[in-house]
Amino acid sequence: MRRMHTRLSCRRLTSERSWNRSAKQYFARAAACSPLNFSSANSANSALEAARKGGVGAITTTMAAKKDFLSDLVVVRKCDGEDDMKIKMLIPPTGKQRNLCRQKEEPIAKPLDRIRMAISSAYSNKKDKRNKKKKKSDPTDADVKEFGGTESPTLFSCTMLDQFGKPVPESTANSEAWHTGYTLELKYTTKDDEVEVKKLKIESNLPTCSDLSLPKTIIAGDIWTSPNFSLEFCSTQDCEWCWFVEEQGEWIRIGGGAPECKIDVRHVGKRLKVSCEPRCDGRIGERMETVSEDLISNALDLHFMESRHKHMLQRSSEDTLRIMTYNVLADVYAKTDYAQNVLYPDISKNHLSMDYRQQLTLFEIGGFDSDIVCMQEVDSIWYDKFWSPRMSLKGYSGIFGPKTSKVEGCALFWRVNKLRVVSQESIHIRNLFSDSLWLKEHLGEHNASTLAKDKNLCQILGKISTAVQFALFETNSASASKEKLLVVNTHLYFHPGASHIRALSVALILAYAADLLSKQNFFGECAVFFCGDLNSEPDTAAIELFANGSVSSDHHEWHDCTHFTWKGRDDDVQGFELDEELKYELKVDNEHDTGCSRFELTNPFGRLVSSDGLRSAFTNYVKGYIGSLDYIFYSGEKMKLENFA
Repeated sequence: MRRMHTRLSCRRLTSERSWNRSAKQYFARAAACSPLNFSSANSANSALEAARKGGVGAITTTMAAKKDFLSDLVVVRKCDGEDDMKIKMLIPPTGKQRNLCRQKEEPIAKPLDRIRMAISSAYSNKKDKRNKKKKKSDPTDADVKEFGGTESPTLFSCTMLDQFGKPVPESTANSEAWHTGYTLELKYTTKDDEVEVKKLKIESNLPTCSDLSLPKTIIAGDIWTSPNFSLEFCSTQDCEWCWFVEEQGEWIRIGGGAPECKIDVRHVGKRLKVSCEPRCDGRIGERMETVSEDLISNALDLHFMESRHKHMLQRSSEDTLRIMTYNVLADVYAKTDYAQNVLYPDISKNHLSMDYRQQLTLFEIGGFDSDIVCMQEVDSIWYDKFWSPRMSLKGYSGIFGPKTSKVEGCALFWRVNKLRVVSQESIHIRNLFSDSLWLKEHLGEHNASTLAKDKNLCQILGKISTAVQFALFETNSASASKEKLLVVNTHLYFHPGASHIRALSVALILAYAADLLSKQNFFGECAVFFCGDLNSEPDTAAIELFANGSVSSDHHEWHDCTHFTWKGRDDDVQGFELDEELKYELKVDNEHDTGCSRFELTNPFGRLVSSDGLRSAFTNYVKGYIGSLDYIFYSGEKMKLENFA
C-alpha cells in the first residue's frame, strides 16, 4: 500500500476508464468516498481536484487613491487583547504615508512627538531639494539664504482634540485616546512663512480589506471565481463588491454584490478585476482592488461532476441529512517531487497547483449541497485564506483541527440553518496514548498494560501527528424534540506497514467518542458518524473494529508490531506524507522480531454501518495503487441510508 491521493467513489470508474486520461487536464485527483442521504441520512463524497498553489493577482489600488482616502484621516487600529496599536496617516507637506506602532499604555505625547518630527523632517527635506535645484539653475547667495541650510519650518503644534474640540492632555494613555470622533490638529509654517492649519479626523478600527488577490487561473463558465482577502471590523456581506473585465483599455462592470462571480465565456482572453469597499454601520474603509495575473481561460467540461450532482439532487424530506467526506490533497504534499513525479506523473504542475484545484473542489462540494462536510489534508493557511470564507458564503460554519505539525489538518463544516453545534473539540491522539490512567479506564487494563510493556510501540504512538475532530450537533427542527448527532472526522497515519497503529488509533477514537457522549448523558441516545481518510482497506483490523465491533488478540496485524520501528530522517525514506515536525520516520525492520503485543479491542458503539457497505472498488486512484481508504460509518439503528454517490 502506498500513500494514495486520488479519491474516487466506487461507482466512478465502471465506465470511466478513459476518464483518467481525458479529464486529467483538470483533475489532479479524484477524492474520497461519497455523498449519502439518510432519513436522518448521510452523504460521503467522491471527488476530484486539480490545482494550483495560491495564485496571486496584482494589487492595483493606486498610490493616488490611497492618498486621496487618507488625505484628511488618521486611521487607527487598536484591538482588545493586544498590547500595541497602529496609526496610519499622511505626513504633510509631502503626503508620504507614515505608519506608527505604539504601545497602548504609553502617553499620547510620544506618538505626537514622532509626528511632529516626521513633519519637520519632511519639510526640511523638501526645502533641501528645492535649494539644490535652485543652486544648479542660479546659485546666488540670496537664493541659498532663502531656501536653504539652517532654516526649517516652525511647527507650532500637533494637538489632539476630543469630540468637543477640547485638547486632550498629552499625559493621556494611547488606549484612552485616538477614538473615532477625535481630531488631530496640525499647525505649521509653509515655505512662504504662512501658518497652515490641517485637521485630520481620527477613525478607530475602520472597516478594512487587505491581502486582496485573485487566483492565477481564472476559469470561465460554471466555476465560481472568488478572491482571497482578509477583512477586519466588517463582514463579507457588509462590503461592496464589484467585478470588471477589460475591454479595449476600459474596465466594464460585469457583476457585483458578492465576493464571487461566474465569468461568461464571451470574456475568455480578457483580464478580470475585482474591487472591495469595506463597510460596516455606515462607516466606509479604504477601497481595494486587484487585477488577474493571467487572462480568463476557457470553460471546462464538468459533465462528470454535474451528473453526480444530479444523482443527489432530490431529498425525500427536509429531515434528510446529507454528509460528505473529502481528502482534498494538501498543497504541502502536492508540490513535492514524489507527488509530481510518482503519484501524478501525467498531471501538469499547473493543474496540481492549489488555486486551480481548490476552485474545482469547491464546485464539486457545493454541487452536492451537503449538510455536513468533513475534509482532510486542509492546509492550515488555506483554511483561513480560502475554505472558511468561501464555505461561509455558502451558508456553512466550520472548525479546523490541525495535526501536531500545524501544517495541515482536518476541517469540519456544517450548514447553519440545519444544525446547531452543541459542543466541539479537536484532539491529538498521541496525548491520550501517553496517558496510562486514561488508557486503563477506557481501553481496559489488559490493553493498557500490554501497551506499556511494548516500548517500541509506545514510542511510535507518542510521535504520530493524527488529529481528530468531535462535533456534537442538534438539529434546527421546528419540533420540540431536537435530534442530536455526533460527527467525528479524522485522517489516520498513512504508512503501509502501520495497520496495527491505525487499529489502535480507531480503538482510542471510539473510546473517546463514547466517553464524550457519556459525560453529557447522550450515549446511546444520539446518532454517530465516523468520517475520514482511514488509510485502511476493508479487510484490515481498523475497519473490522468499526464494522464487526471487535478485533481479537489473534488478529494477524498484531504481528506487525514486531516489524515496525523508527528510523533516522537522513536514511532513504520512500514516503509521501511525512510527520513534518518529527526527526524520525517509520520503516519496516525485519531484524526486530522479539515478540508480539496482542490487543483485544471492542467497539463501545457495537457494529457500525459503512455508507457503501464496504463494496467500493476504490476511493483512491493513483499510479501504482487503486483501493478503498475513505469511509463514513454510522449507527444503523439510528439512521437509514437513502442515497449514495
